[in-house]
Amino acid sequence: MNKLMNEENKMKYYKLETSAPYCGTEEIRLISSKNEIEIDEEEEKNNLFDSYGYLINGWCGDDPTEEEEENFKYDCSIKLTELTKEEFLQYVEDGYSVEEW
Repeated sequence: MNKLMNEENKMKYYKLETSAPYCGTEEIRLISSKNEIEIDEEEEKNNLFDSYGYLINGWCGDDPTEEEEENFKYDCSIKLTELTKEEFLQYVEDGYSVEEW
């Protein structure tokens, strides 16, 4: 029992907020991990571009130019915040799903 409680006390809790430069692209992800984590911002920006890059020129528009892609990624927001267990559980209670890393 003590071992389980010690492992639970060692858990790290995070909120990852991402958004692209267009309305409706904001996302909050909750992460729990036994270790401290770091986010690869470039990878996250690439993921946002893959998901929302079409918004640059619309569904039927041309593919974005390199400059448009760079500007898009520059305007993306990636924010990782460490949470207390209580804050984390409140987000879970509010309906956010959890990723375990």
